[in-house]
Amino acid sequence: MQNEFKYIPYDRKDTNIRGLIKNGNVYNLTRSMSGLLLPDDPNEEQSRAEKDWAYLKEMYPERVRRISAMVEEECDKLEYAGSPMFAEYPDPEVIRKIARDVYAELPDPYVDIHLDMEAAPSEPPYVPKGKGCGNCMMRNLIETLICNEFYCRRERYRRCRRRFYL
Repeated sequence: MQNEFKYIPYDRKDTNIRGLIKNGNVYNLTRSMSGLLLPDDPNEEQSRAEKDWAYLKEMYPERVRRISAMVEEECDKLEYAGSPMFAEYPDPEVIRKIARDVYAELPDPYVDIHLDMEAAPSEPPYVPKGKGCGNCMMRNLIETLICNEFYCRRERYRRCRRRFYL
C-alpha cells in the first residue's frame, strides 16, 4: 500500500490536483474536481452566469429590450451601500416608484400598448387609461423586469461578499 501512493507537496500555482499517484505516475487532471476538494473559481462562475444572462436578455422582444435597458439605468442609480435594492426585504413601494418613473419616461408608442392589454371597462377591475394607470400590462411588465433586475444584482452582491478561507 505504501508503494502505491506517495506524497507530493502542494503548490498554489499548480492548477492540476496534486497528491494523486498510482504506480509512480501522476494523474494530470486539466479539469478541477472542485466539488470534491476545492470550490470552483468564483470569478469564472460569475462571468459564465453573466454571459448566460446577457444571451438570454438578447432574446427579449425589441420593445422589452429597450424597456429593460431603461430599468437597468434606474437600478444603476440604486447600486450603492445601504440601498433599498440590497435590503433583506425590499419595499414594494420602492419597486412601484421605479416602475412609475420608467413608465413616465416611455415614448408614446410604448404607452399605447396597454390599451389592448388591460381589462375592459365592463370587467372588474376597471382601471382608467392614461399615464397614471396602475394595473396595465406595461406597468406590470416593468415591475417584473425591476424585480428580476433586483434579484440578479442582489445575487451578484452576495457572491462578491463571500469569503473563501483556505
